[in-house]
Amino acid sequence: MGFPVNGSTVFRVFLAHSKEDKSLVREIFFLLRLDGFLSWLDEESLVAGQNWEFEIKKAVQSSHAVALFISPSGVDRAGYLHKEISLAVDVAEQQPEGAIYLIPIRLGECEMPRRLSHLHWLRAWRDPIALAQTYSQLQESLLARAQALGFVTDQELLSMPASLWGVKGLWTRPLVEGKYLVRGQNPDGSRYYGVAEVRISDQKYEMTGNISGHEIRYEGEIPIRPLYSSDQPVPVTLRGDYEVSYTIQPWGGIYEGTWGHGGTEQLIPASPMMRRGTSAR
Repeated sequence: MGFPVNGSTVFRVFLAHSKEDKSLVREIFFLLRLDGFLSWLDEESLVAGQNWEFEIKKAVQSSHAVALFISPSGVDRAGYLHKEISLAVDVAEQQPEGAIYLIPIRLGECEMPRRLSHLHWLRAWRDPIALAQTYSQLQESLLARAQALGFVTDQELLSMPASLWGVKGLWTRPLVEGKYLVRGQNPDGSRYYGVAEVRISDQKYEMTGNISGHEIRYEGEIPIRPLYSSDQPVPVTLRGDYEVSYTIQPWGGIYEGTWGHGGTEQLIPASPMMRRGTSAR
């Protein structure tokens, strides 16, 4: 898989976690990869025959940021997570003052390790829908770091899709143009991932993209009524292989969609580093 290149490097993110939290962290890994970040996760990044302790140390030291997933299962007992935290903190101490390098993400009720207690942390909920919000918050921190290192510009960040919470009664378009990560669940419970781009042409929505290797194309009408004409955001219905109804959520510019008999989907604004094209992992 190709990644955006800044000079001779890509933006690298190390994901530290305990084995009990691997399912949630794996989803974050997939979303980061789709979003143009070179994320490192042991079960996905190591190959047979490698010295895993050496490779983990090398990956931490070469990363531009480290996301630390802290949960009771990880901090309340001995394990390699503590060594990864120690490695990451040692590298963080070599960063300029105020640099975003360590990003603690708290899973459940647990004590934050002492060496991380000075950092503001994110809270990740294990609710499947809330994971999109967790990713959006992590993305915000990573993009701040990427901006400081020159990977992205102010203008590129401003070009990302965002919520349109504004003046009451404003006539506007509830689904914003731009590139999105797609995270969904089929009615049978299986997950899928992809990327999509939303455009507006002749007062209609057009969505094109790739979901798990399948090219998609959806179209729909722009709702003709004020965004704030009721207490609820205006839903947008797009039609293609299925009919999908999207509603903006009050955080992060994320859209929650429903389709078929029990299918759900989230559109998460993609970072400027998302590679061109629409191939999904």
